[in-house]
Amino acid sequence: MCRNIGNIVPAYGEMLGGVSAVVEYAVLALNVRQIVVCGHSDCGAMRGLAGTAPMTAEDMPTVNAWLRNAETARSVVQARNVGRDQLVQALVEENIRLQLMHLRTHPSVAGRLAQRRLDVQGWVYDIGHGRITVLNDENDQFETVREARERLQQRALRQRG
Repeated sequence: MCRNIGNIVPAYGEMLGGVSAVVEYAVLALNVRQIVVCGHSDCGAMRGLAGTAPMTAEDMPTVNAWLRNAETARSVVQARNVGRDQLVQALVEENIRLQLMHLRTHPSVAGRLAQRRLDVQGWVYDIGHGRITVLNDENDQFETVREARERLQQRALRQRG
């Protein structure tokens, strides 16, 4: 498990360090079969990106530099003209999509994905309701755990048959 502010996974080569080392070790040494990038509702990092958190770049320059790894998510959400009341949730979801893309740039991940020895998933944990939604990689939408389980079971049946 690797937890950090904003569930950030820098693209390979951008910031080699803790997250990259955790990913590489987990995939190559521990042979993990699944990696989950999990965001959560009302994320302080995403509130920071949205400009609705009390922190500022001047107050926390290191945090601000780290959050540049999520800047593309903010650009996408801004382009979609998401309403202010949905801004943080939209950033949480878009950031998961972005961090999954970053994760796939890591050589160890790319290799294991090509071998079908690794699966990557994006989740959002809704703290207030205790619910998890899962990113459907086929339609790029978040769905309930039950819907995800059914979809994955159907996929497994198609692959076997």
